[in-house]
Amino acid sequence: LIHFAAAGNALPGMTGNASMGYPASLPSVVGIGAIDASGAIWSRSHGGAAADLLAPGVAITTTDRTGTDGAGPGDYFVDDGTSYSSPFAAGVAALVLFKKPDLEPAALEALLANSALIAGNGKILDARAATLVAHGATPLPVILSLQEPTGLGAGAAGTHRGYWVTSIPDVNGDGK
Repeated sequence: LIHFAAAGNALPGMTGNASMGYPASLPSVVGIGAIDASGAIWSRSHGGAAADLLAPGVAITTTDRTGTDGAGPGDYFVDDGTSYSSPFAAGVAALVLFKKPDLEPAALEALLANSALIAGNGKILDARAATLVAHGATPLPVILSLQEPTGLGAGAAGTHRGYWVTSIPDVNGDGK
């Protein structure tokens, strides 16, 4: 099994620690820090460049509980946190494992790390490159782009933020 965990968040008004929280700090866990749409580490993300991987975790539109139990009046709201980054990384790992189900956890972690975008502030998870490598292709240089989602209704401030869109090409022509 491979384990992903959110690196942790600082309280509002504070900045993140250089070290990751528990359980992300365990050697057997892949600690995931948060970045914004520009690739900059979110100021409240623990771990910073020391996080094993960085993934989107800022201005994430997510579902909300209805009524007074929710964070806002609608069915969706925009939020930040490493708790959004960790499932993003786990989802990319699942896409890789779909194509390479016999991959050992250490090899999967290495594939994700080695296909990551190396930025001055850490390793940014690159879903496109990781899935291309899983398909046996060599990834070409990536251009990060944002795409406005459709059909979600109004966000917390009446607008939606950018989303990272990833598709898996059928490089083998086998429909998988």
